[in-house]
Amino acid sequence: MFARVISQGVVAALIMAMLFLHVWCELDWYLDISLRIMLTLFTSLLTISHTLTPFFKKNNIPLFSGKMTTMENNNPLKSSLNLVSSDDNFIAVVSQSCKTNDVNEWVVDSGATKHVCKNKNAFTSYTIIGDGEELVYLADSKTVKVHGKGRVLLKLTSGKTLSLNDVLHVPEIRTNLVSVYLLGKVGVKVSFGCDNFVMTKNDVLVGNGYCKKGLYILDISEILHDNASVYLIDSYDVWHARLGHASNSYIKMLNDCGLISFKNKTTHEKCDVCVQSKLTKKHCPSIYRESELLSL
Repeated sequence: MFARVISQGVVAALIMAMLFLHVWCELDWYLDISLRIMLTLFTSLLTISHTLTPFFKKNNIPLFSGKMTTMENNNPLKSSLNLVSSDDNFIAVVSQSCKTNDVNEWVVDSGATKHVCKNKNAFTSYTIIGDGEELVYLADSKTVKVHGKGRVLLKLTSGKTLSLNDVLHVPEIRTNLVSVYLLGKVGVKVSFGCDNFVMTKNDVLVGNGYCKKGLYILDISEILHDNASVYLIDSYDVWHARLGHASNSYIKMLNDCGLISFKNKTTHEKCDVCVQSKLTKKHCPSIYRESELLSL
């Protein structure tokens, strides 16, 4: 690189010197000689550059820039992620172990194909599964035994109750998992953000959650202890109000068609709004008032 710069500098200096002699000294006899010499030197300069170009490329020496190339980032982790050779057979991403120690925390996982729970006390209904009948395959290619399956009710902070059916009981699992795949099959949409997520169904808020140590935790108020795989339990009164205080027969028809679901309505429940709207007032007779003095 140093020799290349010196050779180019010498040629450039000679060209400038000859131009100075030709312009300032006004030597007419020098015109033809100077033009020939400048053409020869310029040809030599191109020859030197063309000859040294393969050498510069082989040694990663910049051809047209005088700046030294440096590492953009001295972080070895970032360099290892961004600078990957094409000859590598595989690329592995190493991350920290993410787990939660709270048995009541539920992680919303887009990679899970089943709902999984580690705590047997969270089930409202439970069926024992025999040895080897069903296994869960983990991300590290290991398998763990399923002890049983059942139903789990989660009371969300939005006020709704999320019912998870066919939840697998796996005591060896580190975290309770809610499958995004099964949520999507029943129309529940999960929208993930950088540090939170939102669950909606038919553009109505179902629940939300937050990010903790790289995991998306479902925000629940309690686990209720009292078919794939998920549905929302709403009371009859909620659907009655949502539908504009529709009649009992209309709501029952929607329930029979499977469009809505709710707890069984008891006979003693009454809607206060409907009662007030049906109140009637007796007609009051008009009162004749005298308009002139001494007309009584």
